[in-house]
Amino acid sequence: MPWFETKTFKIDNGVDPDRKTQYIHSQLAGSDEDNYIFLTQGNYEYPEDYDWEYESYLKLLISNVVVVNKKSGETKNIIDLLHFFEDGEFPEGIIYLNGNIVVDASSFDTATNLQVIKEYTIDPLTGEILNVTNEESYKQASQVFGIGDYQIQVSMNWNTDPPEGYLYVTDPAGNEKEIKIEDGNTTIYSVDNIIPKGEDKAIVFLGADIGYDYLELDLKSGKLKKLNPKEFDWLDSYSISNMTGGSDGNIYSSTPTGISKIDIKNKTKEEIFNYSWCSVNRNSLANYSLGQISEDSFILYGEKYEPTPFASFNDWSASGFEIIMFTKAGKNPHAGKRILELYSPSGYLDEAMCDALVKYNETNDKYFIEVTDRYSSGSENLNSINSDDELSRSDNERDSAISNKLSMDILSGDGPDMFLDISRIDRLNNSSYLIDLTPYIANLDPDKYFTNIVDNAKVDGNLYNFPLCFGISGIYTDGAYAGASGFGFTTDEYVDFLNGPLNGKDVISYGQPYYFTCLFNAARNEFIKNGKADFSVPEFAAIAEFVKNNVPEHSITWDDGTGSSFNSYGAGMFEYTEPAIYTTSKNFADYLITLQQLESGNSILGLPSLDGHGPVTVVSSSIAVSTQSYDVDACVDFVKLLVSDEIQKEYSLNGSFVLNREYFRSTGEAAIEYYNQTTISSLFGGYFENTPENRVKYTKEHIDVLENTILNCSSATTEDADINIVLIEEMPAYFSGQKSLDQVIKIAQDRVQKILDERG
Repeated sequence: MPWFETKTFKIDNGVDPDRKTQYIHSQLAGSDEDNYIFLTQGNYEYPEDYDWEYESYLKLLISNVVVVNKKSGETKNIIDLLHFFEDGEFPEGIIYLNGNIVVDASSFDTATNLQVIKEYTIDPLTGEILNVTNEESYKQASQVFGIGDYQIQVSMNWNTDPPEGYLYVTDPAGNEKEIKIEDGNTTIYSVDNIIPKGEDKAIVFLGADIGYDYLELDLKSGKLKKLNPKEFDWLDSYSISNMTGGSDGNIYSSTPTGISKIDIKNKTKEEIFNYSWCSVNRNSLANYSLGQISEDSFILYGEKYEPTPFASFNDWSASGFEIIMFTKAGKNPHAGKRILELYSPSGYLDEAMCDALVKYNETNDKYFIEVTDRYSSGSENLNSINSDDELSRSDNERDSAISNKLSMDILSGDGPDMFLDISRIDRLNNSSYLIDLTPYIANLDPDKYFTNIVDNAKVDGNLYNFPLCFGISGIYTDGAYAGASGFGFTTDEYVDFLNGPLNGKDVISYGQPYYFTCLFNAARNEFIKNGKADFSVPEFAAIAEFVKNNVPEHSITWDDGTGSSFNSYGAGMFEYTEPAIYTTSKNFADYLITLQQLESGNSILGLPSLDGHGPVTVVSSSIAVSTQSYDVDACVDFVKLLVSDEIQKEYSLNGSFVLNREYFRSTGEAAIEYYNQTTISSLFGGYFENTPENRVKYTKEHIDVLENTILNCSSATTEDADINIVLIEEMPAYFSGQKSLDQVIKIAQDRVQKILDERG
């Protein structure tokens, strides 16, 4: 295994340290033999006394050119581009082109009632204005790609319907050619990347209404040729958007786990760097941008943000810009250790997991844990998905494919040693694939831990996935709306709730088959026990009849309205509160901010069922160990580290719901104090000018209610993609009246039982 030595340079990006920033982003604009050129853009927070009518908006903007010495990491020059503008001028686009900074600025001529566009050309090394020209229009949303000695500037015109895209190709002699992006009847929304293809040609990756489309650009002639999309089926959207040409002529792409070399001709990806192959905490690296690269050296750069306590929002003002230079080392300091593979479905790891990995690898003299996402297809292309139903279908297909690959490799001994966050892949919850962790984890004290969360995670009494963090899923509303059980709704009670307080607008937005699987999975233990499927139980008939009579055939499309399932908080939420919301809270940010969306109440109730059962828990972070692991005891040592007070506390301080009740409680109370003192505007990046007067004032009672609700949860929602697919295929025959429920049950139960029998 290779190893890379690193040098980290903190960069002065010219941002005023005494002013809070609302947004900031830096990007590598280009380089010469000695220097890197970065553009830092953003804006400062609005002061409370800011006068929109008379004060210049330029005072709030950040637009700096930062020149950094390649060898020393020293900031050699900072140019505030806004100083070049006259009163009334506003920057519309900034790019690095032919070694210079080119800025389009617009203003309004009151005498002629016309917009005036000026193009400034500025030397980044001296800050000297080299040229100012008047332009007919500016190139909006500009991007620049360097392909050999050519530079390609991208511009999208959103003032037309459909949008029009243009490429401005500058040849080695400095001549510019305008090329309109023509792609038949396809509607183009973006140019996601441009990479070299042999001599004087490039591949243009388009984001379009049909998903991705691909064109070949002849740089000399300026002609575009449509390519067969099937040639690129092997590439995922994450790779497409992150590919870049290396200084050695190869194509590279950053991935969630490292950096890969891309071979377009042979359709292969080869990992040349894994984030485990250095001593830097990988959490930051996964969010950084890839700069100049060859197979033996490269740079990653970006803002290192300090997470806001208790929430998934960054504190922009606490960020620091840095460059990390990587050079392949002659020797690996961990040479001689055995590698244990840890699989992460997404490739990403949170800060607490990263810290645990570093600690394990530095203190264990026999083993080294390396992270992989080898069963993932990268970021999915969601362009063709337009409803909650379609998203659910896509999730089932993805999980089914991954579970098939994982199960085969585990049985053959070729699978990973450990697995993160695979509890939703229910097929693997079997002694043929994963070990039962119960004997390896000391008995947990229910006074100290949420032991019911661990019990809920068990399958037929075995703990295949240990829950490190968890969430609670249900209908958030006023407890006065609950049915007779006090915890949820019978199907009849939910019909009354739907037609009454909800005014006919269901909080669960799926169409019939997907709605049914949602209710099925929340009560799965009623239907599948010890490897046997039984759909003849009354619970199955109750939810089937409810769905048939009360749920539309299909979910609403996202074009026609936002789906309400797992409704997330967003702009305008305080103006339009709801009587109820169906969602999952996995941290105090989710829970407390969701309460702001409710008209009243802070209860979490269960989904409609035969007995009106309560909400269910979900596993938000988990660890599992393969039966074929090279050393089970070494893997269990890592599991124990993750359950330790040290790591549980770190998860808790980030706001997650953890098993340790002491940390859960103390973090919850700190979150209450934090949110009560924090304005809504600052929480959501300035989307809200004022904190509403009717905002919920949090008290310890909110944590009491949440803790008691969690303690009373006796089951977890369980997903099984293969079983979901069967139900989605078979249940519509009953919903549409083509078959009786008994006929459908016979077929569906037989198919599900065969799946269970095949798993052993």
